[in-house]
Amino acid sequence: MNERVSLLLGSYESTYRGVREVIRELDQAVSLALGVDSGARSRTNRVIEELIGINQEIHAIGKGLEGVKSNG
Repeated sequence: MNERVSLLLGSYESTYRGVREVIRELDQAVSLALGVDSGARSRTNRVIEELIGINQEIHAIGKGLEGVKSNG
């Protein structure tokens, strides 16, 4: 069981970092697009907000896995 939790924890960390990188790149794209297309910026900002929410959920799952690992 502990090995499974370790694998899940590794996957969580990798996914969390990947989503953070996507958020960072989208944020940079929005900054570059300032003044170009406000509709595109607005849609991109909504995507960023959704990704932040997803990443917060991933983070909560990872914290739960860390608790299982330390108790297991």
